[in-house]
Amino acid sequence: MKSGDRARRQPPLSRKAKLISLAVGIILAWRVSAISIAAAHNDSNKDLVAANFAGVSQVAATVAADQRINDGDFAGAKAFATNALSASTISAASLRDLALAEQGIGNWQKAGALFSQNAALGWRDGPTQLWLAQIFFQMKDYSRAAERLDAALRLDVPNAALYDVLDSLAQNQDFAVVMSKRLALNPNWRHFYLGHVGNTPLPDLQARVIIFNNLKKLKSQATEDEIARVTSGLANLGDLAGARNLWFQAHSDTTSSIYDPDFKNIGRNRVPFEWSTLPILGTSLQISSDSNGHAVLHATTDGGASGVLLRQTTLLKPGRHTLMVSETGPAAAKKAFGWSIRCMKGKTLLNTLNLEASSSYQFEVEPNCDAQFIDLRVTSNPDVADKSAYFGGIRVE
Repeated sequence: MKSGDRARRQPPLSRKAKLISLAVGIILAWRVSAISIAAAHNDSNKDLVAANFAGVSQVAATVAADQRINDGDFAGAKAFATNALSASTISAASLRDLALAEQGIGNWQKAGALFSQNAALGWRDGPTQLWLAQIFFQMKDYSRAAERLDAALRLDVPNAALYDVLDSLAQNQDFAVVMSKRLALNPNWRHFYLGHVGNTPLPDLQARVIIFNNLKKLKSQATEDEIARVTSGLANLGDLAGARNLWFQAHSDTTSSIYDPDFKNIGRNRVPFEWSTLPILGTSLQISSDSNGHAVLHATTDGGASGVLLRQTTLLKPGRHTLMVSETGPAAAKKAFGWSIRCMKGKTLLNTLNLEASSSYQFEVEPNCDAQFIDLRVTSNPDVADKSAYFGGIRVE
């Protein structure tokens, strides 16, 4: 019977255990590529080279064991790891490989004993630190679990699989509090982790928000770029409410209906709750200042352009609202530029281009309209070629 068959008969691992097993595999793959004897042979003969020298070289035996663990041949890995340990019984790498081989075969108690023995040899073995982190987490010793996971994270930067492990464990808020304190010490992996999104599933990314909130309390807040990446990730995964709360709270704004109503930071195009520019041929958008130093949005058209120039996503509650616009410029230009509000699902709630010019407009948000686009639109009109409109700000109440 093959060792892979025996492993498949074992009880299914928890999601956290699967994640840790995945991270172990990532570290092993990295470690194998770093060993010179493996790196020197990029063809199919490299494993044979390691195997041929395994009887006389502990390094070769370790490489051969690593390779078989990566291939899922746990019985073969056990044989080579045992061979390596015959040369030195205090080899952390060989003890780790034997532990992983026993775990792959299904001998969980033997694996645990070997990992425990290996832990006494130091902090420099990533898979051992991950195993200890899992054990301490299951014991609800979150401080020691965080300590060991921190050690593993420091050993391999960057490592997306490890960041997924951390996000998964951080769904436990007690663990998240302890891990946040370690993040506040600015470890070498902090920046890579806080801005990591990749294929992170929604529950794990929501756990990252817990970390962000903890760091803010510790006066070690994530950077705006890191927050923007996670905000965008949450929005792309459908959690618009969570994304909006993260973005607005990070900017100490929990009451406004829209972000940056005075157009101070348009065009960064990072998150849906900022003003994103959508360039249209024949138009331009610029920021200037009025006599009081306040930002003014300067919009110009050649008269033939049509479409959306500026957009922000918002989450207005159902009911009646008022859009208030501060606009100056020639009356003709006001016929070319206007604001629209429509449901993300498609229904238009307001289009000021179809209305008499005013400083305020009423509109109704229906119960099934959870998210909306606020757009600055331009419409083709030869009479306003090279004319400009100036917007000092907008508000929604």
